[in-house]
Amino acid sequence: MNIKNPPLFKPVETAYRFTSTECVVTHSVDKMGVKATMREDLYESLKDNINILQHLISGIKISEEDTMYNHYRYKCSKVYFDKHGVQTARLDIKVLKNHPDAENCLYIEVNPNKSFYDENCLHDLETLLSMSELYFIEKMDIAIDIPISKYFVHLIKDKRAKLDYHASKDSKTEYLGKVRNNVGHVKLYDKRKESGLPNDLTRLEITVGNPLSEHWSQDIKGLLPKVAILVPEGQEANPSSNLNDTERVLIDLLRGNPNKTDYWNQLGYKMRRKIEPFVFASDLGFDYDMEAIEEVASHAVKTIMFNGAYYMNQYIHP
Repeated sequence: MNIKNPPLFKPVETAYRFTSTECVVTHSVDKMGVKATMREDLYESLKDNINILQHLISGIKISEEDTMYNHYRYKCSKVYFDKHGVQTARLDIKVLKNHPDAENCLYIEVNPNKSFYDENCLHDLETLLSMSELYFIEKMDIAIDIPISKYFVHLIKDKRAKLDYHASKDSKTEYLGKVRNNVGHVKLYDKRKESGLPNDLTRLEITVGNPLSEHWSQDIKGLLPKVAILVPEGQEANPSSNLNDTERVLIDLLRGNPNKTDYWNQLGYKMRRKIEPFVFASDLGFDYDMEAIEEVASHAVKTIMFNGAYYMNQYIHP
């Protein structure tokens, strides 16, 4: 298994139609943050000797001590490999928060898509959570993969701050929300380019809260961003390979200009004919499949409900 492009963990697919073109949109959980309250005996042992963690989780690496007031004292990680030496999974753990009211906190971050097929990783996760008094999912990233070029997919600005990051001239990542990884943060990017995939793929990631909280389904609807998909009139939904860099820049400039018809008429006949479907295209709104979102969240939750580990459906106060 290649951890860069692993098989998705229990994905849910939805057939989606963009004008005359039908494609499959894939849903999964890309990252989870699990917060736990350690048992008193484990807390006291680790407080006196953090290296005990290496006996509980063999192969774990422990960082130097961090004494910043609101930080976790130790950041730990373990990387898993198959028999060929290929990385298959990763577990990140933060232990002993320096805040006096939350010293016995344990925080685990794991990517189901990259880790939940590895039995050793799941075993270590079970070990940690079974030694906790109780735990809950603080947040998770819902990933929605749309098989269309990122060039045609855009976030619509809402009350959240919007940031566009240009990794290169033909690769733009869009964000909503000021604080990365906070509930409500949104990322839209070119998954094809990021992972070296052969086909166009745009990924939308939305950070949401605990799926078992009382009003989760209703709350998540308020977090889903408006996504516009540019579908040129009379064109297939994904003809990006026919456009060069100059044509893409022209389209972007003209589409946002109130006098675009005047400028478009000044172009040569061949250029006008080629870019006309894009300049005068309509933006289609993306419709979310809530059942698919809820199903992938449920798969991830059930995977970490181990016997002997006590799961909570709301925030815990250490």
